[in-house]
Amino acid sequence: MKGEVTIRIVKIFIPITILEVIAALLMFLDSEGESEGERERETIDIWLTTADQQHLLTKQGSVVFEDNNGSNLPIIQVDPTVHFQTMEGFGAAITGSSAYLINHKMDNDQRDTLMKNLFTDEGINMSFIRHTIGASDFSVDESGNPESYTYNDINTDTDYELNQFTVEKEH
Repeated sequence: MKGEVTIRIVKIFIPITILEVIAALLMFLDSEGESEGERERETIDIWLTTADQQHLLTKQGSVVFEDNNGSNLPIIQVDPTVHFQTMEGFGAAITGSSAYLINHKMDNDQRDTLMKNLFTDEGINMSFIRHTIGASDFSVDESGNPESYTYNDINTDTDYELNQFTVEKEH
């Protein structure tokens, strides 16, 4: 059926991020107007980053999208004509420590480069960023020193009604 894409799930023991999967799907769905023969030959590059930093955006090779060859592997049917929800964009979180480093340790050129790499099509083109609220392990004070806080700091008892709630840090 035109507009329908079949993706075969292959068991690979390489951890990949959801962003890599989404990027691959978006690149594939972008070829919607291509003929079946062109689509069959399309390849997607695989890049790997591991937590132990043995691989940092290391190219792993390519995969070729092809018709089901009769294997018993699970199949995901993606029909780009069926819409369930609207995607507003993608983003990430930033800690107080990261914000401090960006504002106080980077020069203007480094900061501009970072913003372009994060928020433009020259980079990963994020749409949103959120700051962790309160109790991040990576919170810092105005001098960059570690500091933990919440937005409802109290010395004793409980405050279920949030009468002590404030966005100001206690000093």
